Amino acid sequence: MTPMWNDSPGRISCSGSISIRMESGLKEKKIPKALFAKPVISRKVKNDIANLVFILFCLHSLWLKYQKPFRCFPIFHFYAVPSHFLKHMTHFSHIIFDLDGTLTDNTRGIAASLKYALEEMQIDNYDGKLPDGFIGPPLQQGFKTFFGLNERNTELAVEYFREYYSQFGLLENDPYPGVSELMEELYFTGKQLFIATAKLEKFALQICEHFGFDKYVVQLKGADYGGEYGTKSNLISGLLKSRQLEASKNIVMIGDTVHDIKGGKENGLSTIAVTYGFGKKEDLQKEAPDFWAESVDELFQILT
Repeated sequence: MTPMWNDSPGRISCSGSISIRMESGLKEKKIPKALFAKPVISRKVKNDIANLVFILFCLHSLWLKYQKPFRCFPIFHFYAVPSHFLKHMTHFSHIIFDLDGTLTDNTRGIAASLKYALEEMQIDNYDGKLPDGFIGPPLQQGFKTFFGLNERNTELAVEYFREYYSQFGLLENDPYPGVSELMEELYFTGKQLFIATAKLEKFALQICEHFGFDKYVVQLKGADYGGEYGTKSNLISGLLKSRQLEASKNIVMIGDTVHDIKGGKENGLSTIAVTYGFGKKEDLQKEAPDFWAESVDELFQILT
């Protein structure tokens, strides 16, 4: 049956359409009922959206595991996993700290030692400012890169540097605020703490003892006079071997320079870049660290 009103210009049809009859006597025009219905997303579109989400998830997972192939895309040079997003998904059982620029600020001692060494070498074009990037790499590399010294003069400059540093510069040093509390908290929650530094191991041990870090640290690995551990990557590798530890993302390397991040990644570890130290953020970004910390407080939030 088709309910309708004879005196109405339009009628409702049970056939799924609305008929409009014009008063002027024109033919009836049927308008499909679907035009008045709410839009419906087709099953194909829903499947396409689901597939896209799945692909993005897979790409994200690949990025977390194999970061280097993605570096051909400039946007990924600035990508790092937000610490608040993966904080509860990550459990670090072993934590390796860099020393200078991560746990302590030794600008005063290094600047004074450098000044003394260059004066003894009769290099008078030094303006007294600590070159950006001098702290972090081995001393030999710093003297060659920033002052153009040859091999023989480099070794002589290093000797003068260490002469002053061992007597005075060693303790012209300050822990970053909150570092001692951070290490204490990590220690009492069962974390294994280590230090890997390009600083001469003898000096690094004295600094740790002076500031009480030795109470919390299982082992410290530093450079030696013979240069056996020349790079941060080698230092970390030597530390892992001495503790019989296998490469794992549950082990994290924390540092303020590209040497720290690169060394951690080359040994298959997770990495945290701190931006309050001596390294430049734009240089650190190229190494794509897993986490960023702009303060000791942020570092605390990631690790605990």
